[in-house]
Amino acid sequence: MTEVDLKTELENLYCPITGQRVLDPEQFQPSPAMVFLFLHSYRYFGHLQEDLEEKFSEEFKDEDKHGELYLKLTEEVLKDEPNYLWLTYGGPPFGFASMCFDMGYKNKE
Repeated sequence: MTEVDLKTELENLYCPITGQRVLDPEQFQPSPAMVFLFLHSYRYFGHLQEDLEEKFSEEFKDEDKHGELYLKLTEEVLKDEPNYLWLTYGGPPFGFASMCFDMGYKNKE
């Protein structure tokens, strides 16, 4: 997994794989290539890929454990994934968020 620290707030973001708009000032809409969206201030997953949600269902169902699950995913489970791009962005006053995209995603259609 490659980590990129962006020193900016993102108001508009398009998925680098599908081209789908995932973030704008009004809404968040995950693309099929998105692995996760984690909101650091709330220690909360706004999105987690379905297979990971199922694999870690106990931690995912308990929102108090989302922070621990984020660390487990980024430091152990996903860290050696060669095609994953992990973006962290934001800062005061709104806080930080992290997104991860599977750059090797293939549309199943």
